[in-house]
Amino acid sequence: MFSVLKKNMGKDLSKISMPITFNEPISALERLAEDFEYCDLLNRAAKTEDPIDRIALVTAWAVSGFSASKNRGARKPFNPMLGETYELQRQDLGLKFMSEKVSHHPPVMAAYVEGKGWTFTADSGGRQKFWGRSMEYMPEGSATLKFKEHDCEYTIDERPSVFVRNIMSGTKYIENQGEMKISASTGEKATIKFEQSGWGGGSKNKISGELKDSNGKSAAKLEGKWDEELSRKGDGDNYQRLWKVHDFPKDAEKYYGFSTFAMQLNEITDDIKDKLPPFDSRKRPDQSAFEQGDVDKAEELKKKLEENQRSRRAEWEKSNKGAQPPQFFKQNGKKWEYNGEYWDRREQDSFEDIGIFNT
Repeated sequence: MFSVLKKNMGKDLSKISMPITFNEPISALERLAEDFEYCDLLNRAAKTEDPIDRIALVTAWAVSGFSASKNRGARKPFNPMLGETYELQRQDLGLKFMSEKVSHHPPVMAAYVEGKGWTFTADSGGRQKFWGRSMEYMPEGSATLKFKEHDCEYTIDERPSVFVRNIMSGTKYIENQGEMKISASTGEKATIKFEQSGWGGGSKNKISGELKDSNGKSAAKLEGKWDEELSRKGDGDNYQRLWKVHDFPKDAEKYYGFSTFAMQLNEITDDIKDKLPPFDSRKRPDQSAFEQGDVDKAEELKKKLEENQRSRRAEWEKSNKGAQPPQFFKQNGKKWEYNGEYWDRREQDSFEDIGIFNT
């Protein structure tokens, strides 16, 4: 690890090809889907009339997505191929999720999600830098959550930086540091501060926040830890718990630190095996080989896939067509918007193999 990273001190690591042993056996598109493990909070928010109660639940959901990284400091997800997609349907949660890698340089992924009374659209990217003892990921992109019944939408305006600590020695761990801000179109706002751990681990993973009403007045205080729970402070010592993390599987640290939800993401069940497009992350050969424990084969396949991606990009550039367009999202200014085609094409079995997984 050090031999790779020391050559790229302070550089954007998203442009550097890493050995496959740096990875965990899911793609970054699947990692986006992990943010919706606790989408029941959004389902509840869709039924909530009080705007402060609603933004409290939205904030709890936004915090819950960080809990998936609790035991994930040692590895990173696979960087998707341009045009790679991932879908997830969970009838028990009322969840319908799809995502696509829409840009290679800079790396950007887009997602469109439907739930019970809400929709979510986001584009996600960022920069990664190595600072000697830690690695920092600085998220970039936009996220918009809409509630149909309330004619209201929420935007996540800022996100904290994610640090992987103890890169060179000791036990690696994740630390989120900075602020997350959520704004409602009706005027309510939420701010969550992710605090830096003190000496000896004091205040580790602690978060605190405040909700403000449409007039800018403080409406509630929030306290908790991003890997455990978030509560809304009431009068005196009274607290209302908004969210609590699910129990992790036994010995999760030995299995990439995955939650039960994450462990299920690569499954190809009978009801979807004939419906998945040929460019879904679950059909990526190097990731599949790595999941099965064949590291040498996975490394060889990864190199072939990356070489083929460079060749396809060069062919597109020679044809004067510009960058290869995404299939299911279109760019509107700085944002990526879902074009509405994925699920229709899925039902019509009209996916074409675009060759991104050819080896």
